Amino acid sequence: MMDNTNVNQSNYTYEEKLEIFSSCSFLSREHLVEDVKSEMADIAQQLSGANIAMSRYLSNKIRFLASFIDQMCHTAMFEKLEPWWAYQYVVSSRGIVLELVHYDYKKVAIISDESYFGIPNTTYTVLNIPAKTMTIEEYAEYTGKTEASIRQSLRRGKYRSAFKVGQEWRISELCEPNAKRGYELGQYVWETSLSDVPDAFEYIREPGFADITQGTDDKNSFILYVSHYGEPGGHFHTLNRVEMERLEHYLIANPLVVNKNDEKTYDKRRVKNLISSKL
Repeated sequence: MMDNTNVNQSNYTYEEKLEIFSSCSFLSREHLVEDVKSEMADIAQQLSGANIAMSRYLSNKIRFLASFIDQMCHTAMFEKLEPWWAYQYVVSSRGIVLELVHYDYKKVAIISDESYFGIPNTTYTVLNIPAKTMTIEEYAEYTGKTEASIRQSLRRGKYRSAFKVGQEWRISELCEPNAKRGYELGQYVWETSLSDVPDAFEYIREPGFADITQGTDDKNSFILYVSHYGEPGGHFHTLNRVEMERLEHYLIANPLVVNKNDEKTYDKRRVKNLISSKL
């Protein structure tokens, strides 16, 4: 086997790169169904020892994935894809999206004879299954938690996939109920200009994305990185805890802002046709 940490891309011909790409990617409905069923089995194993809230969340996620398989089986899909085209599916608290993607083979890097790295240059949505959203009261009943504890978690920014409709919070059925301790990296994206931006944060208004990280030495200090589409580079800002909580509460509540933390893209097959590559 080759050294995965330092692969010489010139060792591969076009045909060999395509063979590795094809062996790893989702090229058919059957590949996707096989992978989703593996994901469902992995989630089912987590049910053992889970508390009531987590058990209901995991069980519902399994049902949601089963619904995805059912709808996918009733969706028109290509029987055979052209070279460098593949399917991928994205799971988040917003739901599941099935996409058809294309890669520029010149920008696909071979990691090993069983893996590659690349970013699609073309993406089409094939199927979009949105998750149901619930009020605080409905989510409390669904998870077995109290309304007070959920409201407290919302104030502390623990349910980043929640958003507001008017003055009322909405929480996805696919929002993980167990709020993690401590601060985790916050990642947000918005495709349109934002309104009602807090005065101190006017610089985030235009479409773009933002990352918020906690300081390593001072836990009450946070670094905000903001980048706008069409502009070269981005800019950094230092926030204290009060400023961070104010900004993050605005971003979470705004339905135009998408939280990227819980988004997971499945673009590689778990069960691959192992092939022999040039070493």
